[in-house]
Parts: sequence; C-alpha cells; structure tokens
Amino acid sequence: MHRSVLQNRGYIQFAAENTVEVMSLSGLETGIQRKDPRAATYERKDEDGRVRAFLVEYPNLTVEDIQALRRSPAPRYNEKGTIPHTAIVDPWTLEKIRDWNGAISAGVLQEAVLEARKQLARDHEPVLGRQDWRKLQETARETRTALAAGELDEALRALAGHHHLLRGVPRERLGPAHAGLEAEVAEALRFRLGALRRDLKEDGDRARSARREWKRLERAARGSGLEALFQEGAGL
Repeated sequence: MHRSVLQNRGYIQFAAENTVEVMSLSGLETGIQRKDPRAATYERKDEDGRVRAFLVEYPNLTVEDIQALRRSPAPRYNEKGTIPHTAIVDPWTLEKIRDWNGAISAGVLQEAVLEARKQLARDHEPVLGRQDWRKLQETARETRTALAAGELDEALRALAGHHHLLRGVPRERLGPAHAGLEAEVAEALRFRLGALRRDLKEDGDRARSARREWKRLERAARGSGLEALFQEGAGL
C-alpha cells in the first residue's frame, strides 16, 4: 500500500486535489531504534526555523507528526485491526463511508473517492475544491499583507476576491478565520472613513483630497461585504 498508493505519483497528484490523508502508523519508534531504513530520518529547519527530524519515507512529516496522527481518531476506523486498512470518512460527520481490509490499488481507491465526493457534494453543498481552498488562503494572506502595509484599497480588493471564492457557502460554515479577516479590514476601514468624514467638513484641497480617497475606497470595496460602511457618505 505504501509504495503502490502513497508513493504513487498519480495518486499523489490525485490526493492533492481530492482528499485529506490521515495516517495511523504503528511501530515507528521501534523502527527508529533498530535503524530500519524505512524509519530513516534527516534534519532540516521547519517553517519556524527550528531544526527537526523529518522522515525520508514521508518527506514533510516529522516523527512528532506521525505520533500525533496516531493519537487522532483514525485508528478507531480499523475495527478488525487489519494491516493495511483503508477507510473513506465523511469529513463533516466523521462517519465511515467505506473501508477495505488489506491492500488495494490506487485506481480502486481513486474511483471510490470520486464516488464519495459526489455523495458528499449532494449532502453538504457547496463544497470547496482544494484548488479554491488554496486560492482562499492566498487571498487571506494578500488581504492581511496589504492591511499591514497600510494599503487599504488593496486590502479591500483582496477581501472582495476572498468573498468571490466563498460565494454560496453558508457563513456559519466558514469558521472564525473568515469572520476575523473581514473584521480586521472593517476596523481599519471604519477608522479611515471616520478621518475622511472629518476632512470632508473642511474647505479647499483637504476636502477634495478626502472626496477622491473616499470614492477610491468605495470602488475597491465592491464585493468585499463592507459596502454598507460607506452609506453615510452616499452622494459624495
């Protein structure tokens, strides 16, 4: 299963778009102690700059990652204790959809995953694809980067792109990350619009500059979900 599925280039590409893989691997610590080649590690820095031991067989996973996966609910689906065991699980309910005791081919697993996705789409519409999820993460990063740089109009445009990707998705399913992103931009926008409203009461160049900036921000905010914040300045 390891080489025929997890190290299968075609399956790796398929999984990147269609699945979230959770693995329960036992005996790793014993393999490391015995210097089993399948448990070999190499050292490199992680995203936080810390030097950690990564597994050669699973290049982006550390020993701690494997141990954490072992403590996840994954082992409970293997009711007969068969090795290998594979299960497809509904990510919303965590109910098992289908499983196999013993080895299966990558093709069989891919076909079953696609069938399960069709049913999940019917049960839990709408479903974001992995590609859209990556774009969602990217627009969130772009929004926060622009906000940190004081580029409010760019942050609004990025937030509008973020909203576009989420069209049709019920807000209660978006989680705190999306709500937090919108709130961050809204706070900065309220603060800036307050300053512009004060400038609009002045005469001459200051008022004209404020009016231009207000209109520019209003255009940038289209589709961001924050359009209502401009209502007090309608007609400027």
